[in-house]
Amino acid sequence: MLNEHVRLFKGLSEPLRLRIINLLFEEKNLCVCSIVDSLEETRSKISRHLIYMVNSGILKSFKKEQWSYYYLSEEMKRNDVILYVYNQIRNQGICIKDSKRLKEFGECR
Repeated sequence: MLNEHVRLFKGLSEPLRLRIINLLFEEKNLCVCSIVDSLEETRSKISRHLIYMVNSGILKSFKKEQWSYYYLSEEMKRNDVILYVYNQIRNQGICIKDSKRLKEFGECR
């Protein structure tokens, strides 16, 4: 049990990962390109963080054609820590900007 908590907190220990949580909390799933565009970061940096979050058990992923999609499982959306984090960050300026860019860019190119 303790190891699960350590893994979860490590998975949330970077600001960029919290911004990813913010985007994925309200979306069913997002492709990497939508996350890259919304967060205005490089694909390699975003991919590295996404893989870490999958390995931490926070995110799940699937492939559709050439695209990789990521999402928060229903279990994670109900997780007390994830809910607390989301509620603390969703109204932060940078997270609001990220969400706005996501709506502007829409789905994968």
